[in-house]
Amino acid sequence: MCGLIDAYFTFVSRVDGIDLPHDTCRLMLMECLPSGTSLIERYQWEFLKMNNVHATRIANRLAQLFGRINRGRNDYGVFLIAGKELNIWLANDRNVSLLPPLLQKQVMLGRSVQEGMLLFSTSKVSDAISSVLNRDETWLNHYESEVKLGELDQRQMERARIAEPVMEEAALIESKYAAFIWNGDYGKARQVMEKSIDKFASTDTPLGGWHGVWLGAAFDLEGDSDSADRAYDIAKTRIGPAITLPRLNKHKEKNMNNQSNHFALSLLKYIGFSNGGKSHSEIQKLKEDLSYINKGTANQAEEAVRKLGEIIGFRSTRPDNDQGTGPDVLWIDDKNSFTIGFELKTDKKSPAKYQKKDIGQGHDHLIWINEQHVKYNHLGLLYVGPDGYVSDVANPSSKMGLCTIKEMVNLRERVLALIDDIMSAPPNLRHDAIEKQITLKEWNLDSLFKQLWVKGMSAMNTRS
Repeated sequence: MCGLIDAYFTFVSRVDGIDLPHDTCRLMLMECLPSGTSLIERYQWEFLKMNNVHATRIANRLAQLFGRINRGRNDYGVFLIAGKELNIWLANDRNVSLLPPLLQKQVMLGRSVQEGMLLFSTSKVSDAISSVLNRDETWLNHYESEVKLGELDQRQMERARIAEPVMEEAALIESKYAAFIWNGDYGKARQVMEKSIDKFASTDTPLGGWHGVWLGAAFDLEGDSDSADRAYDIAKTRIGPAITLPRLNKHKEKNMNNQSNHFALSLLKYIGFSNGGKSHSEIQKLKEDLSYINKGTANQAEEAVRKLGEIIGFRSTRPDNDQGTGPDVLWIDDKNSFTIGFELKTDKKSPAKYQKKDIGQGHDHLIWINEQHVKYNHLGLLYVGPDGYVSDVANPSSKMGLCTIKEMVNLRERVLALIDDIMSAPPNLRHDAIEKQITLKEWNLDSLFKQLWVKGMSAMNTRS
């Protein structure tokens, strides 16, 4: 709404280049998230869910958009936020931490105004707008105090702080890769991507998967179809079914028994190299990565549990880290339509106290999993942490269980011991060794859920 008389502008996919300062415009309605209009941006955002990759870009666009009518500290205006995606994005502290500091505070103020004034009717919204535009003294005092005091979730800010330089590095790696491919130096393109791919995956799972596609293409151009297939397979477990990738060695999979399960096929990617040294180096790196389940930081432990699920052959992601919502880790068995969510509490001291907030998060996670994977059988949510008790004011669901760190470590050790046993066989007999040592049911997701479930969270409630 612009000027001293009623007038309106509509900007379509425009976030910069037009300024409407002071009385030119005081009220802006913002609808939809500026996630981009190019085909590659839409594909990565809408289908591959590469939210963190685009978070900085979206933050810059939103900062520009807010700046269309707010041209300095002496300017003022009202922004009405419409659209589900935009509201969800601005409700995530990790995203908001990417905005300029003053705008961060203003977004938080908007949240508190919405909640505190219960702005759910046209009349209340109109009253709030009038208070701002008429420079009501009560409003000005409230604005000043809230902008000074508002704080974002420190955990989400830390995640954003860690991720931002990694995203910058990823962009540089992509440009180097593209230059090498353009010049026909496929070996150097592969090397530059190979060195960084797991680092990027530990910060952002879909980004690691996307780079896996690039790595597979480089291997393919070099003529290494075995490594290309492995890179494509790992990429698909990280990205999910929304991407179609080539299968260069279909005949090799046909040699596996028809009863071979997801775990058998996954193991083949690690130990099926014709180059024995390559297999050994991959396994040593795998052991180091999985050691963080009980020896790393909270972030490293999450990535280690995700990696363990990936090795066992599941689609394994970190929704909270990658999308800002959902459980810390999610294992998905697409073939049998099962899911398990994990909430990691490995940083709690033993005996652990699971607070009302911890259980409340769990209820949110279960709802999210149900909404995101409608046709799946959701086995439950496992809290990975020390044994202890649940606060008597918390109300755990029957689908919430405790998986002690010891049980998760036991699963890791079983997997690694199995890999060592198979590696002890001659390379030409490893396919047979995989067939003999892996039973179909033992490594299914529903069987693993029973193995990892130590007790129900409701049984740990102090009221029990």
